Amino acid sequence: MNTKHISIFSAFLFFSILLFSFTLSSLEQNDKIIKKPDVMPTYGDCLELEGEAKKKCSDMNIIQHISKHITYPEEARKKGIEGIAVIRSIVEKDGSVSFPEQIEDLILRDPGHGTAQEAVKAIQSMDKWNPGIHEGKMVRVEFIIPVKFKLSDEKSKGPSNKKKPCDSEK
Repeated sequence: MNTKHISIFSAFLFFSILLFSFTLSSLEQNDKIIKKPDVMPTYGDCLELEGEAKKKCSDMNIIQHISKHITYPEEARKKGIEGIAVIRSIVEKDGSVSFPEQIEDLILRDPGHGTAQEAVKAIQSMDKWNPGIHEGKMVRVEFIIPVKFKLSDEKSKGPSNKKKPCDSEK
């Protein structure tokens, strides 16, 4: 090979590596999970609202959904377990909900006896959210959801096979 071909090949190789690095960096940025986007994701029909009213609307929709789709675990009920399960979720760019792959990244607090797993199931059953927006683009957003498990006096007196909703806090 002569010097001219080596120079052309070197330039081609340099630009290929540069393009690959730029593409890889762009892909990593697109999959980045944002903790504080410009616009937080919302759940339910709250798009026409602004500010605090929008947040309250979304929070209420989350609470209603979780309350409707959760069952107090029987073992937790029998043992009188109460507390707050804290679940880390990700609202994707398309509004779907996903979860971290590692269990220790998913369940941040677990009162035990199946409560956190029940909270995860209720969150998994959610319809699509209105995605978060950062710098004018839809982004993946970390969303922490606390779910409160509280027994009333009547519920703690004995086991029941009925589906019992739990309180949810956001």
